[in-house]
Amino acid sequence: MITVIYNKSTKSSTINISGEVGKSIFGEGVNLNGIMAQIQNDAPEQITMNVASLGGDLFEALAIHDYLKLLPKKKVCNIIGNTASSGTIIAMAADEILISENSRFLIHKASAGMEGNGDDFQRQADQLESFDNTISDIYVKRTGMTKDAVLSLMKENRWMTATEAVSLKFCDGILKQINNTLKIKNMDEQQIAAIQAENEALKIKVAELEARLMEASTGLEDIETATIENEIQAAIEAGKITDIEKPIYQNFGKGNLSGLKDTLKALQPKNRVFTADAKTDTTVKNMTWDYLYRNDAAKLADLKANDFQTFNTIFRTKFGVDYKREGK
Repeated sequence: MITVIYNKSTKSSTINISGEVGKSIFGEGVNLNGIMAQIQNDAPEQITMNVASLGGDLFEALAIHDYLKLLPKKKVCNIIGNTASSGTIIAMAADEILISENSRFLIHKASAGMEGNGDDFQRQADQLESFDNTISDIYVKRTGMTKDAVLSLMKENRWMTATEAVSLKFCDGILKQINNTLKIKNMDEQQIAAIQAENEALKIKVAELEARLMEASTGLEDIETATIENEIQAAIEAGKITDIEKPIYQNFGKGNLSGLKDTLKALQPKNRVFTADAKTDTTVKNMTWDYLYRNDAAKLADLKANDFQTFNTIFRTKFGVDYKREGK
């Protein structure tokens, strides 16, 4: 959400930035076009940003940051309420950053959700590392800290208090009075009341969104579990696997639903018997998953309990992924 108050007498604009950055399932959030339109229309000589955002779209935040940074105008940012992730990147565009006493400040490494094969995940990891470098460079310029120190803080995912944010130089000072933050002398009572009401409404909205996100996350986990069970049960009924093998495929499917589907689809509904070339060394032949599972289950169990490295090698050779132990 973006609201702007323009003061003709001082030729200054106060931009209130709250909620999610970029588009979300809840609608249009803070975006570059909205900020550009207001500033270009009012042409202020000074800009004050009141930020209360838990973040969102990194690309949108970087675009807003760069646009504000390049404006040849004095920019002051007041952090009021919890501000995190992409919200802090927008704040970094200001010449001076102040934070209210009870606010919290969070920086973290870039994250993304995806599915695919190992190559897809590696490409995503490389891209995320590139984003981390871009984000950390912005914080390094503001704080004067080393890049390693900033990346360490990003990895921590720790909510900093206002005092910590100032001591680490992400912010320049603490707002002692809300009057100084909002420059009430330049506003009438109606404007002040509107901003205060908006801040209260935002606190309620953030709490609602956090609850909804938690509920949605739980729902997605339940859907994935149910899908895994349905896929495995269908394979059992089709004669592709047995009830004894069910725990193996349940373990395989956790976090790799598409891989489970592909594996089960490729299986044929028949009794799969281990075969090996007659020239194959007996010791090697007998250390395969198919052979041990059907002829020496006790050996397979012993390897799992006492020689997990060998067990995992056999499992990975058969199924293409590492075995996921409970609690690991």
